[in-house]
Amino acid sequence: MADKSLNDDMIKLVEFSIVSIERGRERLVYPRRGRGGALKLVDTNMTGEAFATWVVSEHVKRSRSTEYLRVFYNVVDRWPKQDLEYEEKQLRILEAMRRCICMLPEPIQLEPLPGDDDDDGRGPKPEPVLEPVLDPEPEPEPEPEPEPEPEPEPEPEPEPEPEPEPEPEPEPEPEPEPEPEPDTEPEPDDLTLIEGIGPGCARVLAKEGITTFARLAATGKRRLEEILEAAGPAYRLPARTIPTWRQQASLAAAEDWQAFEELKEQLSGGLPD
Repeated sequence: MADKSLNDDMIKLVEFSIVSIERGRERLVYPRRGRGGALKLVDTNMTGEAFATWVVSEHVKRSRSTEYLRVFYNVVDRWPKQDLEYEEKQLRILEAMRRCICMLPEPIQLEPLPGDDDDDGRGPKPEPVLEPVLDPEPEPEPEPEPEPEPEPEPEPEPEPEPEPEPEPEPEPEPEPEPEPEPDTEPEPDDLTLIEGIGPGCARVLAKEGITTFARLAATGKRRLEEILEAAGPAYRLPARTIPTWRQQASLAAAEDWQAFEELKEQLSGGLPD
């Protein structure tokens, strides 16, 4: 019986595979080469759903896949974690030091013995003789301050002249209405760069206004099938071709040319090899 339990604190060696379950495109997504599944070491307590989310998110970041994916896994082996012997030994030493400090007695304060204040052993020092304090001399009386001279009265300010009435401002001329800007269409892209699209398909798509990578990526699968079916039997393609058009167009619109070329190498006429 397969072991799928991940919810313990042991180290677990997990073998897993990622499978695309999209209808018509069922295939093994990861790993692509070799036999058996990929291996991952799990050292935490987690559920199977959390493990599946973990490995799928890593795969999507790496490949930018938009397929419907499912994870199949099995615990190959498990073993307990190594004990923290060094840390536990340090804790025991610190605990023993704390106990020793708590058991120390409080320091005893000794009273001074007679003669401890002698510096030279000749007995206590004589008390200092206080000098008599003399009465301070009386301070001289301050001289009377002269009376301030009266300030002259300020002269009356002249009355301000009346301000002239402002002339009426001329009415502003009405601003001309802005001319409507012409609709700017984006420059068309070369859709024949998409694996599976030839010059004929590109002309059919252009008649429907699909001239850029961004518009091709945003057009639904059903709409593209209707356009090609209306163009005639020569343009009817397998159902699995159109989704690859949209994936390639999405990468080209984002200018991710490295991923674009890697995806094209996996296709032949718009179909996976």
